[in-house]
Amino acid sequence: MGTAPEALALRYTIERRADDSLALRVRSVQGVRAGSAAARAGLRDGLTIRGASVYRGDPTRPIELRVMDDRTERRVSWLPASDETVAVQELAIARAGCLAALR
Repeated sequence: MGTAPEALALRYTIERRADDSLALRVRSVQGVRAGSAAARAGLRDGLTIRGASVYRGDPTRPIELRVMDDRTERRVSWLPASDETVAVQELAIARAGCLAALR
């Protein structure tokens, strides 16, 4: 029985942030780090959160917030991927018939 070829791939890690759950519960932005992707997107401490779309644990999906900024609602979106990468092992099926041979 053959095995599938192995490969190493680089994946981005999730940018470390303040407790997102707390910020969403109190509806206020907190803990924005200078130079972070969120800061570059225009997020800053003290903005009121009006709505959120968050995919926890997936640095390839954007975080989108609706925030109040001086009586104006605006959308802020950024990818939570950090500049750091980590090598992960990936398995690839060499051809379609190989999957049956692995069972």
